[in-house]
Amino acid sequence: MDFDSPVEQEQYKIEFVIFKQVKELGGAIFKPGTFIRNVFITSSWNVAILAVQVTLSPIITRLYSPEQYGVFSVFSSIVVMVSLLGSLRYNEAIVLAKTPGERNNLASLSIILTGTIACFSLGGIIGYNQISSFFDNNGLRYFVYLIPLGVLLTGLLEVLICINAWKRKFFTNGMAGFMMNLIARIFTIGYGQLSPQPIVLIGGDLLGKIAGCLTIIYSLPKFISKGLAHAKTITYHTLKAVAYQYRHFPYFVFPSSAIQTFSNQLPIYFFQTKYSSAVVGAFALATSLLEIINKLIPYSIAGVFFSQAAYLKNESKQYLSLVTFKLFTALTVAAGIIFFLCAGLSRYVFPFVFGNSWQLAGIFSAILSVSYATNFINTSIVEVYKVIDKQKALLITSTISVFLKIIALGSIMLFDISATESLLIFCVAGALGNWIQVVVIFIKLRYKVWSVIISLSILEAILIPVVYYINMT
Repeated sequence: MDFDSPVEQEQYKIEFVIFKQVKELGGAIFKPGTFIRNVFITSSWNVAILAVQVTLSPIITRLYSPEQYGVFSVFSSIVVMVSLLGSLRYNEAIVLAKTPGERNNLASLSIILTGTIACFSLGGIIGYNQISSFFDNNGLRYFVYLIPLGVLLTGLLEVLICINAWKRKFFTNGMAGFMMNLIARIFTIGYGQLSPQPIVLIGGDLLGKIAGCLTIIYSLPKFISKGLAHAKTITYHTLKAVAYQYRHFPYFVFPSSAIQTFSNQLPIYFFQTKYSSAVVGAFALATSLLEIINKLIPYSIAGVFFSQAAYLKNESKQYLSLVTFKLFTALTVAAGIIFFLCAGLSRYVFPFVFGNSWQLAGIFSAILSVSYATNFINTSIVEVYKVIDKQKALLITSTISVFLKIIALGSIMLFDISATESLLIFCVAGALGNWIQVVVIFIKLRYKVWSVIISLSILEAILIPVVYYINMT
């Protein structure tokens, strides 16, 4: 091909390279088993979930008040915290199992532990009058005893998702998430027309989890018969052996997850104590919608990247470092764009979409973008800790993260400040905790640490002023 100038020749080379990369990306999407295809499948289902939530959430917020949503949020928070204790995170080890037998033993161990904790949680509720009193005062009465059922369903769903991840059945996992969200919202809206009470929100959540479990079970050939056959082979020694082999998960991954989850739930308990259920409801709606963004991108990547990173480590640690940094760069750029828009527009969009009673939720959403931006990056990248056997470092950084949040909330208790100011202080502490976790990963990899530090610092230096001047002045 003839060119009129060297500039045209160089431009042609650039266009050819871009075209080649796009072609390769397109080919990877349709090639079974590739990282790109698995992320594409998971993200596609999350787009469908996003469509359901965006379409139906405005209906739900016009049926239920912030106070009612706040009571449901406290219930869900308790379920999340107790269910974490259920499997001691042995369910995550399923993805790393080397044989089907090992996978089945880990699944059995996780289910047994989850069932045991669900039973203990029932005894705890009966013995701890304050929990029962809270729900009695908010019209739930005996429905507090649904907490153990929520714990059991949550644990079972997590195990089934990890089994499918081991089998690389990301399509089915996405479908299960879609069915869970769709059924929960249809039930919540349908019964909410008759009696919009917090118990209806709880019932929809439980029914959605049942639908998610059944979707995955239906996709696994002869799941029940094979499960019963395997149950006959379970012995104390086989469970003990697999528990010892993957002991790093209860030793390090479980406390790290528990600490991180507890720190994320802290505002719910704090706002309930210092302010009101309406403030809790506004916070819960804001976080639930921001979680959609995380599920759409970083959560979609995290599940696939975990198994892919394990493969990359076996090939070359240097290659793992390179791929991790590329992923970090892409997530940082995406976080900057997404949460800059969130910080600037949320307070105006929420009242229009969800109703005037949810204006505070819009302001909360803008403030939460400070921590969610770093969490957007952190969610996928922290999987590297498990892959390079640095679970202890994960535990330490998680502890530092929650310690920063506790210090922030402790400081807030000393002053008479508004809920928005309290949340901003908490979010800055949360962002710093996420910042530390990501930086430590690259320190362990010994790869471009300063580039990571500068990128994260610039991201927060842009977001915090935008959040403050648009939403708090």
